[in-house]
Amino acid sequence: MFIEWSELLAIGVDEIDEEHKAIIEKFDDLYQKMRQGKGHEMYDEIIGFLDDYINTHLEHEEAYQREIKYPDYESHKAKHDEFRKIVQEIKDDDHDEITHKDLLEVNQLMKNWLLNHIMEVDAAIGKFVKEKL
Repeated sequence: MFIEWSELLAIGVDEIDEEHKAIIEKFDDLYQKMRQGKGHEMYDEIIGFLDDYINTHLEHEEAYQREIKYPDYESHKAKHDEFRKIVQEIKDDDHDEITHKDLLEVNQLMKNWLLNHIMEVDAAIGKFVKEKL
């Protein structure tokens, strides 16, 4: 499934919007590689990207929510913490060989994050910004 950036996904903060674009692009890269049967080649790159994502983007987004006094901050942060935990578990999993199952797990994780979190939960921040600020 291909997911494309749209201004409808923008929350109105350039840095956060650019970081959202980056994960959408990375997911698309993985998706295209998997369609070519070459997804295994990207596994370590994807895990590195996700590690960076949880250590930078989520912090940026949480800081912004605190700055604007976003009313659903605690709930939103809890979702981030769950995502951090999942990514950390994947990183901690000792892979002698990357299996098709490993690749599908990461693909599904990213897809769910994009569809459920960015397109719904993060979109609520954008809505809040547009209505309240």
